Amino acid sequence: MEFSITPRILSKYFGCTIESILTGCIMAWYGNCSVHNHKALRDIYSKGYLKKSPSIIKDPTHPSHKLFFPLPSGRQYWSMRSDTSRLRDQAFYLQAMRLLNTLAHVQDPAEKLCIQCYKCGEPCKGEVLRVQSKHFHIKCFTCKVCGCDLAQGGFFMKNGDYLCTLDYQRLHGTCCNGCGSFVEGEVVTALGKTYHPACFVCTICKRPFPTGDRVTFNGKDCLCQHCIHPMSPTPKDISSSSNCAGCGRDIKNGQALLALERQWHLGCFKCKACGKVLSGEYISKDGTPYCEKDYQIHFGVQCEACNQFITGKVLEAGDKHYHPSCARCSRCNHMFTEGEEMYLQGSTVWHPDCKNNSRAEEKYRPTRSSSESICSRPGSSISGSPGHTIYVSTYSNSAHY
Repeated sequence: MEFSITPRILSKYFGCTIESILTGCIMAWYGNCSVHNHKALRDIYSKGYLKKSPSIIKDPTHPSHKLFFPLPSGRQYWSMRSDTSRLRDQAFYLQAMRLLNTLAHVQDPAEKLCIQCYKCGEPCKGEVLRVQSKHFHIKCFTCKVCGCDLAQGGFFMKNGDYLCTLDYQRLHGTCCNGCGSFVEGEVVTALGKTYHPACFVCTICKRPFPTGDRVTFNGKDCLCQHCIHPMSPTPKDISSSSNCAGCGRDIKNGQALLALERQWHLGCFKCKACGKVLSGEYISKDGTPYCEKDYQIHFGVQCEACNQFITGKVLEAGDKHYHPSCARCSRCNHMFTEGEEMYLQGSTVWHPDCKNNSRAEEKYRPTRSSSESICSRPGSSISGSPGHTIYVSTYSNSAHY
């Protein structure tokens, strides 16, 4: 049978002493163990560990009850049974060492625990403020940024630092996209933007969306169901399915977004290319939403002059495309006005009246009449002719020639 005292038992019976018990045990071990262990036992006894030891009360339910018997004096104490053969066993010696080493680290409850301030490191005396598992002097519990007193107001913790509400919001807070104030507590996130529930409103009627109501996003504005129907006198049938077109899962107990004639979770209406939640105008291609940047990368047209993607009006000259502001006469460098006649030679354009270089004018003079040139296919190259005249007229989506 092994002699063992668990930390739980030590804690339970802490507060009394069994110095006499362990003294008797050491005396018995000293007389019966091998000589090379004598010094270790003397060292243990001389270090005063016994004065910190707990008591083992006379208790029949005690786990180690069978290992002890009452002492002749003071029957409240118990000592190890004298078993010469077991005392010679190294197991007893090792268990004694383990027990006494454990006792050496048991803190006497009479010794007061020194509490240090988490901020200044000095001992805390008098009033102490406890925040989670940390202790502070009242005067030390202050905002990391502005130094204001946090003991009387709210605070936030960020990266181990304590901040007042104003500094936390200024440095790490989220602003409502509706009112511009910082958002605390319940929030609504839609199309990559954050709102107070009362600030997430229909663009037309300015009323908050009812909880669980559908939100229709028309590419620019969020509209409630009351305002979307008058705008669509002949609406197309919306799928009766309650599944999200993005993730395919059922839409439950939440606001649904209606876009591209389908329903979406607010967080699932994303650009197909980059996966970013669409938070404004979007461009669709074959019923799939894209952000403007990715749409231009995959399907856009670049300006021949500035190499930027063209949105809105586009001017086409041959197989070249220009922003209306980028198409300039190669001779005078002036812009072409809407509907103005221009000469085209390959990808070079110029005004008919620019005759600064008579030799160049003679070289590039069109060989066909204006009426013949106007009837030619825009942007085409006529065999045998150095160039032809076209009329340009730009509109919102594309240029017409």
